[in-house]
Amino acid sequence: MVFKALQNRWIRATELADAARRTGKRGSTPEIGAGEFLKGVLGQKIDKADAEDPKFVENLKEEIKKDVKPENQAVFEKDLQVDKDRIQADKDSQRQEWLDKTANSPAAKAGHSDERRWELHLKNQAWRKERGRKYSHGDFLGTEGTPVPMTKKNGKGKKPTSKKVEEFLNPTDIKIGQVYVEDIVPNV
Repeated sequence: MVFKALQNRWIRATELADAARRTGKRGSTPEIGAGEFLKGVLGQKIDKADAEDPKFVENLKEEIKKDVKPENQAVFEKDLQVDKDRIQADKDSQRQEWLDKTANSPAAKAGHSDERRWELHLKNQAWRKERGRKYSHGDFLGTEGTPVPMTKKNGKGKKPTSKKVEEFLNPTDIKIGQVYVEDIVPNV
């Protein structure tokens, strides 16, 4: 019985590490799967970031299907179930923490409701995310890597610029060769 438990933990650890390596790097360091392997051996839950990452979950499912016998696949049930109550409680606490922190803000003093202030904050954070700036409360905006659609109507996914700025940034006629004074200074 003890041997079976150790075997199941080893299987879980190796598959979690393989899924992490296939998912790739999330920050500035490469992913080698050591943390996931350790959590598998110790029988701990996987990180929230891994559990909510669709790419990691998909890679884990593929690794399980490829490497694990059907009778051992029950070991991964807790990894594939997202603890929605825990995630919702975390989101609620983040929201309340932000509202408490900004209770004395000008918007709060002006009488804006908590719901309105939170809505405006998320709208501002989505705007910041669209433009590649630092933002907070990304859990409320969508998953990492999922771009928030641009709100500008130019169809190119970037801010509209004036014609003069556009010509400067993307010159169409570049003269190579000799330049005469008449080309630079108009006739006086």
